[in-house]
Amino acid sequence: MPDDRQPNKSLDRAEVGPLSRRDWILGRAGPREMGILLDDDRMSVAGTANSPCTMAIRSALGIWVEDETGRRYRDLYGNNCHHIGYRHPHLVQALRDQLDAVPWISRGFTSAVNTAFAAKLATLAGRPDAKVMTERNGADAIEVALSLARASTGRYKTISFYGAYHGRSAGALSVSGSYQHRQGLGPLLPGAIHVPPFHRHAGSAPGDTHESCARESLAAMRTVFEYERDIGAVVGETIRNFAYVPPDWYWPEVRKLCDRYGALLILDEIATGLGKTGSLFNFQRFDLRPDMVCIGKSIGGAAMPLSAVVVDPSLDIDPGLNVGYYTNEKNPLGARAGLATLEIIEAERLVENARTLGAHAAIRLEEMRKIHGATATFRTAGLMLAAEFDPDRGGKELADLIYRGCVERGVIPMFSPASTVALSVPLVIDQRNLDECIDILGEAITAASQ
Repeated sequence: MPDDRQPNKSLDRAEVGPLSRRDWILGRAGPREMGILLDDDRMSVAGTANSPCTMAIRSALGIWVEDETGRRYRDLYGNNCHHIGYRHPHLVQALRDQLDAVPWISRGFTSAVNTAFAAKLATLAGRPDAKVMTERNGADAIEVALSLARASTGRYKTISFYGAYHGRSAGALSVSGSYQHRQGLGPLLPGAIHVPPFHRHAGSAPGDTHESCARESLAAMRTVFEYERDIGAVVGETIRNFAYVPPDWYWPEVRKLCDRYGALLILDEIATGLGKTGSLFNFQRFDLRPDMVCIGKSIGGAAMPLSAVVVDPSLDIDPGLNVGYYTNEKNPLGARAGLATLEIIEAERLVENARTLGAHAAIRLEEMRKIHGATATFRTAGLMLAAEFDPDRGGKELADLIYRGCVERGVIPMFSPASTVALSVPLVIDQRNLDECIDILGEAITAASQ
């Protein structure tokens, strides 16, 4: 494979200079990996964080991945999909068995594994009477929830949050709250109204705290409900990705507003659910009863694309409205992956592990705060860890350097939005590996700060 091929126009648009993402990626790739990266860039549509891709992976097992150059990394990114690690033996065997039986069924049919998965998920969510729809990815789940909300309430308006992310399809982008994600793609769905989030954000004043921001958010939502009397649903991430946790009172107050004005509450736990933050479902820690909850990413066991919507049975509507009408709606291979993943999380007590090691990580990050407190703000939510740097003091550039420093030391963090470096830690990690990863984060912060 020749190594002198030129990158395509997406690479030409990349940043130039000493921090060029292109120079860093291609400068560290071996000949075979460089060839794969250039081929991928030539054949792929340009997109965030994949133009070019950071590395080419050739193997994955447990918490580890190996690139085509032969370097091994602890993967603390996994796009929030690898709660049970890679190639868990129970999952691999379950998928082999399903392939030997029935790998796919046509729309309008079902199978025993589909009903078993739905029953298991609904029961664990505390709603054994719930309806469950399975889809391929998180954006699909959000689209289903929005369609159900419209069909069951007869209303099309929604309240969601600035800064939120719910997926890349039209409906999901409409309720997402980032101009950057929607730029050049409008007009999208009408009726999507946004309010400030329950945490500090780009529009916060210098003296604002998470508590004061949450109160501002609730007040703004109350105002919208009062002036827009036909809101169909509130859509929000129960715990925001990158370890933003609302005050305990926040979601119960939102629930009260929804009940008062006849709106549904749709919670998105696609990125942060299924044990990552120390609760199997995040809404359970707030003693909350949503009308719908969307699950995705990790439910497929880092092996199959899978998502699900757990729906209050009162919202089951006239089938003639065709809300459920997807080719892979009851894919048995996906359902088998979901069922096996839930079995592994239960059998290996991974939620408890996330809670225990998350408390340990919080202590470690508090120690780091004493060293780097002038540089960064640290947050934890179970095994979701984040370090945020002041954007007015070069935080974005600093976060980029820290991300690269972690990768060079053998840890893959999450892709950093703006000025944040985050670790999405697999639930199967042990304390020794967790400590070594936190040590590496500290080393990367120290090196970048200097």
